[in-house]
Amino acid sequence: MLYLIIQMWICLLLAFLLGLLLGLFLKKSKKCTRNHADNTHSHDTSGNTGVNSLMAAAPAVNTEVTDLDTLVDVDGEGYIIETLEGIGPKTGELFRSVGIATVGDLLRKAHSQSLRDKLANKLEIKVEPLNDWAGMSDLLRIKGMDHQSSELAYSTGAYNIEELAKWEPANFVNSMEAKNNSGPQLIAPSVAPVDQVADWIAQAKNIKSIVTF
Repeated sequence: MLYLIIQMWICLLLAFLLGLLLGLFLKKSKKCTRNHADNTHSHDTSGNTGVNSLMAAAPAVNTEVTDLDTLVDVDGEGYIIETLEGIGPKTGELFRSVGIATVGDLLRKAHSQSLRDKLANKLEIKVEPLNDWAGMSDLLRIKGMDHQSSELAYSTGAYNIEELAKWEPANFVNSMEAKNNSGPQLIAPSVAPVDQVADWIAQAKNIKSIVTF
């Protein structure tokens, strides 16, 4: 009888020890798995793999551009910030207070949506007209396009150079004429002829937009 009791206690002790060892093994395995996951996550967020790698490779949009890629002197005479429709002396001085005196300055400092959002907040103005002025400024990089034509082109749907490049010249002329005559007053005194519009579009296909939305 004593022998059976001793055997039973020995079995219980062995079972306890096995359970303890198994528990320690499972705990260690779980910790290793968690560490592996943490290391993988850390690797991803560093920008070395997957989507984060693509994001890291993308150009920064919160910095000024340095090359406006145009033959037009958008910092020269005739391109002061007030030449953009809707910017009068008061708004012009507001822009100058943050270093924006010309169309070129606006392109450098407000080419991305995030920059325009910050600029609008800083100047305490709505971002919508700032988007319009930026789009028209991008179009003014096209040689031969004046301020009134850029406003009309923008109002017709060519919101930047990339969008202008998508148009067929004759269709764009027709659309601009319809837009120009749709309101109580003309946006531009006249609509450019098809051959001139075709030249604008040809230029647009060879340069990239600076302004993005």
